Amino acid sequence: AKSGATLGLDLGLAHGQTDRSVAIEPFERLVLKEMPVLLREGAGAIFQLACQQPNASPVYRSWESQMPAGRRHLVWKNKPEKVDACLLTISCHEAVKDFAQLAEGGRYVVAAGTAVEVRDARNGELLETLSKGDSVSCVAACAGWICAGFESGTIKVWDAGTLELKSEKINAHSLGINSVAFSPD
Repeated sequence: AKSGATLGLDLGLAHGQTDRSVAIEPFERLVLKEMPVLLREGAGAIFQLACQQPNASPVYRSWESQMPAGRRHLVWKNKPEKVDACLLTISCHEAVKDFAQLAEGGRYVVAAGTAVEVRDARNGELLETLSKGDSVSCVAACAGWICAGFESGTIKVWDAGTLELKSEKINAHSLGINSVAFSPD
């Protein structure tokens, strides 16, 4: 079985594209968006995901052109006519409670259950777990800083560049922290 990236390269080259990145880009988007499904169901799920794409999309056309004759498959009648704008599905071990984009470095921060995670914005890869243990309720990022609030009432601040913990205020509030934010000044 061919991967989505291989199908994309085959389709792009068949249509005269010589730039490998142009030929593969729609397939990379599909794989990134559907990564939780692919991890759960295995690489064979790429064919089912491809047939659910809009008929005019490069992903669907490639799948259709390489479908073996006589192979049974499910094609959605009410599938979208346009490619989904979703670029990435975040998959964490625990429920995601909050999210903040870091302006520099192509990263984002996630409050997921008991973890504050820094992830790569392009592929969702976990780069660093900043805090683990206490239930985190919110995160914020701004001007080189990351802040997290916890249900225990604790607030922690990290340097966004080095990911070093710079400050921790235990019992900053008698109840849990529901929101953190940075002031532009």
